[in-house]
Amino acid sequence: MVHETSAHLIDEQKKMFERPWKAMMGSQQKAAQMIGEQLEMIRQLQQEVWAVKVQATEESRKADELRRLHEQSTRQLRVMREQMNEQIKTIREQPAKELEQLREEMKQVKEDTKQAKEATLLAKELAKVQVQTTEEMKQVKEE
Repeated sequence: MVHETSAHLIDEQKKMFERPWKAMMGSQQKAAQMIGEQLEMIRQLQQEVWAVKVQATEESRKADELRRLHEQSTRQLRVMREQMNEQIKTIREQPAKELEQLREEMKQVKEDTKQAKEATLLAKELAKVQVQTTEEMKQVKEE
């Protein structure tokens, strides 16, 4: 009977230990599963962080390229603006120069016309004098 009681007590103790043991093992499995899930989430987050870093690097590179292109375009536009201003200045000055040249030519034409008129008047007077001289010579010969 002692043996049976002892065996019964041992069985009861086993049962008493089995329940907490099973509960502890279940908790441990749940904890291990949760840790596994958390590790998977961490891995996914790390991948997402890496993807965001790659994207940020690419966006930064694109922004730098756009900034460089903008600066280059600005320089080119500045040069083009200066060239256009020079061309406009030349275009504006050219008619003024041509007008001044035409004025000078007109002065010269007026001067030439004046001289031509004077020469014509002199030629007419000379012709009159020649006619008069010829007539006087005829009269002198006749006398």
